[in-house]
Amino acid sequence: MSRASAGGLHALGAAVRLGLAAVWLVSGGLKVADPGGTRVAVAAYEMLPDKLVDPVATGLPLVELALGTVILVGALTRLAAGVSQAWARASRSTAAPVPAVDAWISGGAGRPAAEDGG
Repeated sequence: MSRASAGGLHALGAAVRLGLAAVWLVSGGLKVADPGGTRVAVAAYEMLPDKLVDPVATGLPLVELALGTVILVGALTRLAAGVSQAWARASRSTAAPVPAVDAWISGGAGRPAAEDGG
């Protein structure tokens, strides 16, 4: 492999790493900024017992911020990439989308109905 192509691959890897870090940092930051909305979103998926909703809603943004930070600084990148891949696979394997949560996450009609009282 020539130096030019090796340098290009290094630059591509750095760009992908920075992009993934940005995704985790923005996702975690938005959840930290709106803890009530995060709790509603976690609860709306109805995948956890009620007693686990608050701890997961609290811990999820912290895990996302930690992953983003680790990836950004270039530490434990293989581990962080593996966790990111597992997270993506788990997210895709949820039984069914929750339309109210999907609308809230994508900036749709506002909060999920569970928080609006109906």
